[in-house]
Amino acid sequence: MSIRNPRLPMLPGYGSNPMIGRKHFGLRPIFTSLNKVNMLVDKGEDYDRAPSVYGRKQAPELPAWIVYDKSILHFQAFFQESLHEMRLGTRNIRKVSIYFYLEDGTIKVMEPRTDNSGTWQGLLIRRQRIRLPHSYDLYYDVLDLNIGLEVNFFGKVFKVVNCDNFTRVFLNRLGINVPDPIPWPDAIERTPENKREPKQYAFKQFLDFDRQVLRFFGYWDDRESEYGLIHHLEIHYFLSDDTIEIKEIFPHNSGSENGPMFIKRMRLPRKLPPCVEMSGGPRVPSYEPSDLSIGAVLDVFGRPVVLTDCDAYTKEYYRVTYGFDAFQPLQTPKDDTIECISTRVADRQLPPWNGYGSYEDSAENCRTVEPRAPHRDFIKFLHKDRVGFDSHILRFAGRLINDNPVDARRYFIVKYFLCDDTIAVFELGERNSGFNVGIPT
Repeated sequence: MSIRNPRLPMLPGYGSNPMIGRKHFGLRPIFTSLNKVNMLVDKGEDYDRAPSVYGRKQAPELPAWIVYDKSILHFQAFFQESLHEMRLGTRNIRKVSIYFYLEDGTIKVMEPRTDNSGTWQGLLIRRQRIRLPHSYDLYYDVLDLNIGLEVNFFGKVFKVVNCDNFTRVFLNRLGINVPDPIPWPDAIERTPENKREPKQYAFKQFLDFDRQVLRFFGYWDDRESEYGLIHHLEIHYFLSDDTIEIKEIFPHNSGSENGPMFIKRMRLPRKLPPCVEMSGGPRVPSYEPSDLSIGAVLDVFGRPVVLTDCDAYTKEYYRVTYGFDAFQPLQTPKDDTIECISTRVADRQLPPWNGYGSYEDSAENCRTVEPRAPHRDFIKFLHKDRVGFDSHILRFAGRLINDNPVDARRYFIVKYFLCDDTIAVFELGERNSGFNVGIPT
């Protein structure tokens, strides 16, 4: 009877086709090595022949996804973004990194994150193959990326300005000439009527110098006034908005109130005019970084503050910005008007040990009112504590040495604990001997 007999209904039990009703059609997988690569192949394929695209013995030994695995070309580029609501300029320049993966020809575009940039940064284009403009079957390749070229990714035009050393060497080995890097353009393309000095833009100064603070140390000598003394100060200059705050450093046990803020953060004027208006009129000139240096005297609302030293970041800032390389700290004058209070606690004389408990335990109770356990070597306790069958305890047998014949028959066990260097003595005695046996002494 034919398998495809139309007279029989296609119902279970009415056909002789063994494939009807089966759900699993598993095939035995066959693996082989083709061009030194392990592959799953069909059963009737000739494994020794070369691919039909190449002639015999001319095919590459390994495929591209193995030869160029984790090999990435890195380019630096930028694109222009229109500014419709800013009066400072017409376009904004945004810097990006273009990554070309050699293993499969995919491209990823990343924009480095910048603090307080106000824009959405990070991943701009996910890793994928990108078609050429006005094409449906052609994609961007290695020949389309080079310094000085412009590429169009989904309507955005990126201009390549630089690449890393691996990309330059790789393209040169392919016979592609890589030009010299192109300098970055200005961040904001300003209109001719709005061109000003960069110092006029306070927001740009905030973005460039945010969280960059110059730190100086100084003092204010107030000994001429009644009950006056020398105030040790710490001066902070914020480069983001040219403001200054001064904190006072109090020594221990000085008796002063705990209010370290000398002046709050503000623009410190160089010199106050006779009458200061709260609003309106020109801004009073304030201190700038060029006015601060070791040995300079600041007029803090009539109080002369002398700068004596600065930290390492401040020294590096003045070395790079102003070329100043002499940083000799000044000595702070000694205050002889008041008696210096020693902050060192005098060595206490402990009373003699009375014999109760251990000496360390008695010494801890003499040093403080609150009872505290003596400090022990915890690391030694971890290494010498009992672990399984390793007790780390030394056992010795002993007897009493005296003239009493009764004590000559007494038997003792002496234990030395390596974890804390303590000793315990136990007595092993007979019943009705008259001695308390098994109790440590």
